[in-house]
Amino acid sequence: MAETLMENRFALIFSVLVVGAIIVKWFEWRSDVVVLRRPLQEFPRVLGDWRQIGSDILFDAETENILRASDYIMRDYVDRDGKVVNLYVGYYDSQRTGATYHSPQNCLPGSGWQLKNPNLMKVTMSNGKRFDAKFYVIENSESRELMLYWYQGRGRFLSDEYQDKLYTVFDKIFRRRSDGSIVRITIPSDENDDERSIDKLLAFSVVVAENLSAFVPE
Repeated sequence: MAETLMENRFALIFSVLVVGAIIVKWFEWRSDVVVLRRPLQEFPRVLGDWRQIGSDILFDAETENILRASDYIMRDYVDRDGKVVNLYVGYYDSQRTGATYHSPQNCLPGSGWQLKNPNLMKVTMSNGKRFDAKFYVIENSESRELMLYWYQGRGRFLSDEYQDKLYTVFDKIFRRRSDGSIVRITIPSDENDDERSIDKLLAFSVVVAENLSAFVPE
């Protein structure tokens, strides 16, 4: 009698686990909903005190195949003081097929850059909303720059790649969405000018984050 009861309990637990796994897989593998957005090439060329200089920067075909972004922009902006920043936004309309963000922590060292002085910085928008962005000093044989980056999409601003992945899995199941973007901003700086450059970097990050929602939907 006891053995039969144990067998029945085991069968029930096993059945619940199997059904649960099937349901989770069904939720996860449903197709993503189509989210309306504007193409990144229409992103403002004037942002507060900043204006674009030069044309949009395009990657070669090999780099585009590696990145596998659905849409991207890379361009330079300059402010009234002549300080130049570089903006890269890579947008992915779905991450179900393996196309996903490439963390600067992985791709920059492969391009000859050294990442130093890691930190988190608070970006505070005009509505009072704040989020963390990752900060690094990056150097190669020819340049020294300050870098700030974060992941933006589906109403979230995240600095941690792993946290973003967890939310992506959650949103795939419950919202049928896995779209999102990586936002990276760099500014040339020498050690004597870092404090001023960080202020510029943060100021530019604010106007970028506040203008991205039409291009990276919430």
